[in-house]
Amino acid sequence: MAKSCIIVINDMSGGYREIDEEKLQKAFGSGYDVNIFHMTSDHHFKYTPADRIVVCGGDGTFSRMINRYKDKNTEIVYCPCGTLNETSKRDKDGTGDFFIEDCGEAANKIFSYVLATGTFTPLGYAVDNGFKQRCKAFAYVINAFRQLKVWRVNASIECDGEKYDGQYSLLMMLDSPQCFGLHFNKMFRPNDKKMHLLLVKSPRFNGFFGLAEMFFSFFRAFFIGFKKPFASKKMIFREFSELTVETDKEYDFCADGEKWTMPTEFSVRSYDLIPPIRVVTKKGVGRLLKKDPVA
Repeated sequence: MAKSCIIVINDMSGGYREIDEEKLQKAFGSGYDVNIFHMTSDHHFKYTPADRIVVCGGDGTFSRMINRYKDKNTEIVYCPCGTLNETSKRDKDGTGDFFIEDCGEAANKIFSYVLATGTFTPLGYAVDNGFKQRCKAFAYVINAFRQLKVWRVNASIECDGEKYDGQYSLLMMLDSPQCFGLHFNKMFRPNDKKMHLLLVKSPRFNGFFGLAEMFFSFFRAFFIGFKKPFASKKMIFREFSELTVETDKEYDFCADGEKWTMPTEFSVRSYDLIPPIRVVTKKGVGRLLKKDPVA
């Protein structure tokens, strides 16, 4: 009896129109009984037993599939076709074909590259899907002005024995070289079982003066970046293995472009993916078809 393969295509993803179903079937369906499922606003994918799941969508779609197949020992292949496709930026060798062995876990849910709350973070889940399909990454640029606000997240973070108490405009846990389309985490190393914490303190004022004060911290973080740990009165960037977050109330976090309302206390740690997840970009699919399909 042939093994089963389900190709899940998110028709709402930013790069949906670039998906070639025939190439996907040739690349990943050889020797398998293949079914194709199209996700729409009215047609959601539920857990279905399979030997191989090929996920075609953005980082949020990928995150949902990881959680649905957590601990099921199912082979997952991710073909990024979202708007930013941050997860695919882990491709150190530029082949378009690589494996992810670890990601993040928070409150018993898995995220592939980022969990964050604060200024700009609603961009991940608030931008309309149709707008993203039409405007691509520019959709985020346009909406960034709407999210330019001073946030005040009251939090206490205990991180590998160190404690940080304060009011933050941005609280980010990251397992990626980049976020917001900006390559700033130069400390990132693939599959090293480590993550990174970015804390940006809230400014003293609200309104224009608060935004002006906050600008310098955000510029330092995202446009200069970090080659090593950084600590100042206004910002922390460091590596961690596990941390605990306590907040004064429930906050909405952006997890890989999805909205998660987190409890007032939760832990974050690196999570081992068993089996590892294969990421194959459009470039990688083309290379596969020139060789042999995935057996």
